[in-house]
Amino acid sequence: WNHVARVYSGKYSGPNGQRVEMGKTRLAVLTRGGKWITREFKATCLGRLYSPVANGIDGGENGGNPVAQPCSDTAILGYGLGRWTNSKHQYHGWPGQRMSVQGEDVVAVAGWFPAKLINSNLSDNNQYLLNIGMDKKGGKAAGKTARFSGAFSSRYVKLPKNGRSAAIFGSTLSGDRWKELCQQGNLPAGFPFEKGCNVPRG
Repeated sequence: WNHVARVYSGKYSGPNGQRVEMGKTRLAVLTRGGKWITREFKATCLGRLYSPVANGIDGGENGGNPVAQPCSDTAILGYGLGRWTNSKHQYHGWPGQRMSVQGEDVVAVAGWFPAKLINSNLSDNNQYLLNIGMDKKGGKAAGKTARFSGAFSSRYVKLPKNGRSAAIFGSTLSGDRWKELCQQGNLPAGFPFEKGCNVPRG
């Protein structure tokens, strides 16, 4: 899943045309034998709007799917598009696909997708923050499916106003461990390192 939060200042009367473009999501699983299994998902076309409250996110505030276009490779969303008509709402989306791996084989997981601002109004202080996370789900027991539990949730990334893409990245591994895997040449396909073996700040 991913989460898009709009940072705004003061009163805001209408859409400013600033949008977020999100690319395909990749999920990578490191097995006990040291092998990476990587799967690519479509962009997060499914989603709902949330209303932030003092103690977190109010899941009862469901505004429907605010993505502005049918999508596969990319998804474009933003305040003023679709049902995102309240400047205080945030977007929580997912690609509508799951990755099935035997839990006892999993050592670590990671996920990432590219995102950038489009139609940015440089005179406006409004901005977007994005993060990525993953929920894990157990098998069936006594005829019931086990509840979801969180695997990881990245830090929020503020998209640059120059229109450049940023890698929204999160994992269960430390930065030092990623650097070690990089130096060993053992990385998942398409992993978004910035320079050499530096890990994106996600």
